[in-house]
Amino acid sequence: MHHWHSLPLGDALTAHLALERIRESFETCYPPAGRPPGTAVYVRHESMGGLHCEVIVFFSPGAASLARVFNAAPCNDPPTDQLERLTGDDAGT
Repeated sequence: MHHWHSLPLGDALTAHLALERIRESFETCYPPAGRPPGTAVYVRHESMGGLHCEVIVFFSPGAASLARVFNAAPCNDPPTDQLERLTGDDAGT
């Protein structure tokens, strides 16, 4: 069974370095020439009513091997209308 994976990065003000590391790792693991359709990483900003929002990264099922590298947890399919593509192919959403 193919699962999505999620990884909470914490506060949006400090998540940019982790996001860049994930983006670079994705491009190394999945070069465009051989990338399966729908292999992508997405971001969602969640506000819990506080001053700042939390960043959560979602790895599509095609990016499961990268999700394991970052110790992301399996999760239910996220609502794709709430996601912003970080890197990869949008065809899977």
